[in-house]
Amino acid sequence: MVHAAPSLKVIEQQMPTNYFRGAFALPGPSDPDHHTALVMMSVLGTRVWEEVRTKRNLSYAPAARGTNHFANQGFLYVTTVYPDSAVRVMLGEVKRLQNEPVPAKDLKDRITMFLTGYSLSRETNESQGDLLAFYELSGAGWTAAVQLMDRLRGVSPADIQRVAGKYFHGMQTTVIGDPKAVHKEVYEY
Repeated sequence: MVHAAPSLKVIEQQMPTNYFRGAFALPGPSDPDHHTALVMMSVLGTRVWEEVRTKRNLSYAPAARGTNHFANQGFLYVTTVYPDSAVRVMLGEVKRLQNEPVPAKDLKDRITMFLTGYSLSRETNESQGDLLAFYELSGAGWTAAVQLMDRLRGVSPADIQRVAGKYFHGMQTTVIGDPKAVHKEVYEY
């Protein structure tokens, strides 16, 4: 479901850390932007891990992922004692995807890694049948499963910017933890 406006729900809970999850709509498998969204979320996931965990040590568990169902969502997740700081960094990476082209080498590397994982997950006849049926039932048609690898290879930096601009908005956010650590304006995206 696409949300026109962002929302934030803070649930007060006494615990040593805060839990953040922000969700937004992503295109389903029958949408022409589907393959670009898959690559985009892979790029974002790598960047969020590097910026939040590796460079700033704000969390051991940051994530940016997307689902792959008939109706999809992307999400940002982090558990941290510094939710405002971590979310600022994460949303900074979203803005970077919207405003700066992904360098060609970085994009090629992410696509190659994605395709490797995708291929490994399709080694059995059962998994191949599941994939064909999934795309057929989604409305995209079974041939979309066969064409997916080529479509993923064709994703460009401009495609990522366009899809990032189209889908990253109206984030529905929940934070569980200390309400004093959460400033609403940080989370409205």
